[in-house]
Amino acid sequence: MKKIIGCIGLIFFFAASGHPSDSGKWCSEGEKNGIRLFSQSVKGSPYVMVRGETILNADLTQIASVLRDLSTFTTWMPDLISARRVKVIDLQTEIEYHVIDFPWPFLDRDVILKSTGSIDPDTGIIRIDTIALKEPMVSLDKNLVRITDLSNTFVLEYVDKDKTRVEYTLHLDTRGNLPSFAVNMEVVKNPYKVLMGLKRILQSQKYKGGDVFSEENIYFARVILNAQLRKYLKDKRFVDRLTNDDTFLLTAYKAGVSEEGLKTVISAIFAFLTRQHTHDQSLIDRISTDKELIQKAYDNINSSTNLELMTTIFLRKNLSEPSFLNLFLDDKALVSRVVQDSDLLDMISKDKSLHEFVIHDQANHLSMKSLLKSLMNTYAS
Repeated sequence: MKKIIGCIGLIFFFAASGHPSDSGKWCSEGEKNGIRLFSQSVKGSPYVMVRGETILNADLTQIASVLRDLSTFTTWMPDLISARRVKVIDLQTEIEYHVIDFPWPFLDRDVILKSTGSIDPDTGIIRIDTIALKEPMVSLDKNLVRITDLSNTFVLEYVDKDKTRVEYTLHLDTRGNLPSFAVNMEVVKNPYKVLMGLKRILQSQKYKGGDVFSEENIYFARVILNAQLRKYLKDKRFVDRLTNDDTFLLTAYKAGVSEEGLKTVISAIFAFLTRQHTHDQSLIDRISTDKELIQKAYDNINSSTNLELMTTIFLRKNLSEPSFLNLFLDDKALVSRVVQDSDLLDMISKDKSLHEFVIHDQANHLSMKSLLKSLMNTYAS
């Protein structure tokens, strides 16, 4: 408690004197309902920057949908009277106009905002950065005070299939005759109100259980899954192949790349690899649901050679299936010999050229047939 009081007192001191601290360090403002709050002095400004962070029980793409939907902003954003889109610049950037309620006897505020969304392809982290514009793209209203110095940011980070870390920061100059210490006293509450409002709107029927694979969300889902998979599978080319496959994407993203969901993801990888060479659903299901096979891959998932090991055990299982070998070999006697020869199976399933073909080449039945025939004759001789 002393730490919190001391921090607020520091804000009041510098704000009232017009000389904020130049320390630039985040100061804790406490925690409530799982939301951690912070403030930070800003050089050259009497107004503090504030931040809130929490974990929300919602899918990351679901939260991104809320933050793109201006029609609901007034239902969960604190003190917001209206919000409308002025101009769409591109798929990531738009201009918005907001009117903000201020307590009597002060005039309400309005602001023209440029909002830009981005996603980091390496981490899958989504950012939505918003800044106030000075250009009068909307006519001035004598009953409103125009804010021209405002910035806020939402950062969304994948934790699990239904958990997202959300960080929100805000800094603004309200203009007018409001004393800075009074503004700071209220603004430190803003992140809590925003994140609680976001938590509430996510429970509404409109967003609860929303479609992760809607046209606007599928790109985000693909990038997020790609970033998560590369924590385990270091081969970017292979991960790109996986995440560009809609069937795999649907299964793996919904399972989640966490300890609980990894076995389902591994199963989906085996299904993807088998599906490249056969439409026999019973064979695809038999390979992708083999518990022993999945467990072996799961036990080695944190190994630096996990993809090599996964490919080996996948091939070892497939090559022991006559129905799979019959797709490529016309010689029934050779098929029978391979299936029964454990040493031969081990040698073929560890072959580097076969690994390279399975992991990186697109489905090519004739090429696979030629390669397998060559390997069988080499190792069986």
